[in-house]
Amino acid sequence: ILVEAFGLQTLYEPTPLLKEWLTIDKHIELNEHEKYLLHQVHQKLIKNMSHWNEEELKMNFISMMMLLAYFDDPIKTYYDREISATIGDVLLSCKSDMMLSKGIGEMIKTLA
Repeated sequence: ILVEAFGLQTLYEPTPLLKEWLTIDKHIELNEHEKYLLHQVHQKLIKNMSHWNEEELKMNFISMMMLLAYFDDPIKTYYDREISATIGDVLLSCKSDMMLSKGIGEMIKTLA
């Protein structure tokens, strides 16, 4: 129903916003503590990725990568948030495992 209602299609190239985000020229040097943390998390991933469930992957690896990413304000990382929107006559809602968004405290808004 959603595919027909919204004309959804599989994209094989990044959207313009994602492409812009991925091409931002930022060179970040990691300090020794950050390099150590990155190495430890990477080793943990290699040992456990075949049997971690989604929550374990999120908490043991993805959250550590988000910590090292240093997103600029107002971009924040949110976990297990209910999100919804009404588009036309259709109510869309879900629980997001993890998302990046602009936000102040509990108020989250879209990046578009």
